[in-house]
Amino acid sequence: MNRAPWQSPTIAKIAEISGVSSATVDRVLHNRGGVSQKKVLLVQRALAELQASQEKTQPVEEMLEFGLLIDSDASFTVALKDIIAESNDADPSVKIDVFSSLPIQFDPGAFSDKIIEWGEKYDGLIVSCREHPAIARAIETTVESGTGVVCVTTDQPHTRRLCYAGLDQVAAGSCAAHLIGRFARKTSGQVILLGSAAYRCQEQRGIGFRRVIRSKYPDLSIVEYFNQKDNSYTAYEYLTQYLKSSPPPIGIYNVAGGNAGITKALLDAGIKNDVLFVGHELTRVSSELLEEDGIDFILTHDISTELERAKVILRMQCEGKLEKQNFEPLLPVIKCKYNLD
Repeated sequence: MNRAPWQSPTIAKIAEISGVSSATVDRVLHNRGGVSQKKVLLVQRALAELQASQEKTQPVEEMLEFGLLIDSDASFTVALKDIIAESNDADPSVKIDVFSSLPIQFDPGAFSDKIIEWGEKYDGLIVSCREHPAIARAIETTVESGTGVVCVTTDQPHTRRLCYAGLDQVAAGSCAAHLIGRFARKTSGQVILLGSAAYRCQEQRGIGFRRVIRSKYPDLSIVEYFNQKDNSYTAYEYLTQYLKSSPPPIGIYNVAGGNAGITKALLDAGIKNDVLFVGHELTRVSSELLEEDGIDFILTHDISTELERAKVILRMQCEGKLEKQNFEPLLPVIKCKYNLD
């Protein structure tokens, strides 16, 4: 809620309170002289009383409270919570609370119930989760109740969310294909595409990846493994089983979490230096993997900008100023060990 503009007490009101004429008040306020000290004090006291009274009745700017609900692996969730803590400290006019669910524990019914519950509790919601009919219904219910919803990182395009404020995921997948196609040690062979669940962001990354591999690098074939649940243990098991029965791939593109498990599987198989590995999200874990050559490239994005975009849209919606808003998708950022912040 915005603070109402300040209005100085009128001369007539000061005259009424002080018991002197408007002309006398005008002379005192503009330091024209010719007024007794007694009347000057009466005017000054009346002015102080009116200003104090007006300050008490000024509406106080209310803090907006937004809820962020995320369904993601632990390392990305921790990174996001760190950024939100910094945002809350830097901007006292907005407070963001977080509810998180790990993919391996994900319950669509419980998560959708939480969306509806938080939609009634908060001024707006920021959502980052997989697509599911129950999730879509919960977003629709929240929007119908008057609470705005903005999607970050992964979209829910078949709902009435206010906008998607995140990354161009197709471009990210295209970048991964280019990196593997151009910089892998071999120009032919198999490339493994690893994913976890029905996240639109992962599907779009896969679209961009397949498009570039098939059009630009026809000597590469894609082997897809999905449902590794954004979990390092599951990713390790999938890749280890694959390597026992198949020749080593020339590259791996992981569109999900679990990067540490993939690195461990490659190290245990003794082929880490022969496989170009591209993953997603710059977190504490992935930064360490980059520094130690456990992963070659990380595709990341400006999460802070996504959150700021979401805050702007939700604030405008709360103030009744929102018109149709679509942001240009953010572009992916390629990180290696030599350009870490």
